[in-house]
Amino acid sequence: MSARASSIAFNHDPPPADIVRGIAFAIAAFVLVALADGLARVAVLEHAVTQVMSWRGFAGLVTVVLLALRPGAEGLRAMRPNRPVPVLVRSVVHMLTSLCWYYAWREIPLADCYAIGNAAPLILTILAIPVLGESVGWRRWASSSVGFAGVLIIVQPTGGAGVSLSMGVLLLGTLFLAITRLMTRILARHDSNTTIVFWMMLVQTVGGLPFMQHWTWPTPANGAAMTFVGVLTGFSHLLLTQAFRLGPVSAIAPYEYTLLLWGTLIGYLIWRDIPGLEVWIGGAIVIAAGLYNFHRERVRAREAASLGAPGVPARSSTGAGPAGG
Repeated sequence: MSARASSIAFNHDPPPADIVRGIAFAIAAFVLVALADGLARVAVLEHAVTQVMSWRGFAGLVTVVLLALRPGAEGLRAMRPNRPVPVLVRSVVHMLTSLCWYYAWREIPLADCYAIGNAAPLILTILAIPVLGESVGWRRWASSSVGFAGVLIIVQPTGGAGVSLSMGVLLLGTLFLAITRLMTRILARHDSNTTIVFWMMLVQTVGGLPFMQHWTWPTPANGAAMTFVGVLTGFSHLLLTQAFRLGPVSAIAPYEYTLLLWGTLIGYLIWRDIPGLEVWIGGAIVIAAGLYNFHRERVRAREAASLGAPGVPARSSTGAGPAGG
């Protein structure tokens, strides 16, 4: 889920050809995210979640450094944060996000996790009110409420034994995910995507070391899987960053919801997982609510432009634009 945490400014009126290219980059990025998550789930079914996290973090760290050292890139100076404390705090919260999702994957299929994780933009809409001082009109309050109802359909807290521990951990991880997106939106004003991802990977690498007593030496296949998780994460960040350089968030970010499709496909091919009807119904409701919020962002941006309002601030590639009604 880490590739969804980068943020950059973009041209408000990009050429149509650039938007199409941006969409292609975004779809490719989300395919890589789903592949990375599928490989991570393979690993966490046999190894401690902290081991998978650290291994993935180190592989991703090496990938980010190599990308920063490529010709024409910023080099090692891109790793130096302008706001060290917030960058570190965000990295720790993202580490907690990874731990929650990895733990949940032990019992919950990939597609089900994505269906619930799609609520993160809705949570972000609510968090932006006290943290960023943004206003949310009745339309977005209504659509967010409908989206959370979709989450309840998936979770089914009143059925059977209620919400399982893994489901509760996943819900907590989704909250952490929304917090990292909000912090990314703030940090993007001061630090580059490379800086944010570098420290995120470093903290994840170090974060699992205190639990080395749970280490089990992986098979060559599992070792390769954990390595590719980090490599794919690094490349997906690069692709997603390029996507949001080419197109506006309102055109690119909705393709994040294709993760449910890719997750379903990967889950079926590897584990023969088929999402239940409640996942499809609840997931569709959550996605519809999120898409409506993207629509409202576009409407408000056009209204602000027509009134000659100041420029819209840089938006997050996680779909976090200016909140509004």
